[in-house]
Amino acid sequence: MMSNDEYMQMLYKFNYAYDKNLELIIHWKNGLKIRCISITGVCETDIEPDDVDYAGDYDAYVEIIEFLEKGNDDSIVIFNDSIEISMTSVPEEIVLKDGTVLWARKKV
Repeated sequence: MMSNDEYMQMLYKFNYAYDKNLELIIHWKNGLKIRCISITGVCETDIEPDDVDYAGDYDAYVEIIEFLEKGNDDSIVIFNDSIEISMTSVPEEIVLKDGTVLWARKKV
């Protein structure tokens, strides 16, 4: 399982790409590889101000421009040509269009 710090670092890099309007190539463990643009910045998925035990969850969404490789299972949910980047859909690698690795998951 990914640590919260590593997850937040990934979202920080994703938000950087959003701010710069960069096109990304995103790879997942199941083999899915897409070319995309960001359609949202990082946002909190839910707010529970009265629940002291609530731990906020942050995510972002990307719009698929092109499928470069199909995944080998249905573990990544695609809805209306968009994918949620969240703790349940963490990519293995985020690469800029020119091939520069923006973020890669730490190998354990």
